[in-house]
Amino acid sequence: MKNFKKIFATILMVCMMLSICACGNGNTDGTGSENNKPGSETDSTVDTGKDSEGTNVDDGKIVYTIKLVDESGAPIADTFVQLCDEKSCYAPVKTDANGVAEYKMAEGEYKAAVTIMPAGYQDVTGEYFYFEGDATEVTITLKKAA
Repeated sequence: MKNFKKIFATILMVCMMLSICACGNGNTDGTGSENNKPGSETDSTVDTGKDSEGTNVDDGKIVYTIKLVDESGAPIADTFVQLCDEKSCYAPVKTDANGVAEYKMAEGEYKAAVTIMPAGYQDVTGEYFYFEGDATEVTITLKKAA
């Protein structure tokens, strides 16, 4: 029985470590710093690329836009979406009144996901929506639930 407890504790620890590693930390610069997290759960834009006076700042990053609409093309606001690359997903961002959320990122291959479904629509959580070719915008169309 004593060995069983040790083996069980070891297996549990390994499982916990694997799940933590699989989650990623959401940073964008690969340094482990959380300071560069793109956005928060209340922002619809991660980094505007503008200084305090509204002047565009060219820092070499690209704005990737996720647009959320219903079948008629009407925007779906206040819904959390997320940008992911091959290694991790970044902090969820809430769509604005126009159904838009933006991430200012280094050029790369990204995919988008809806993280929390709005009421009345078919569930697409767990599905990814890909940016086509060199596109920097993806539109996700949600269908009404039956």
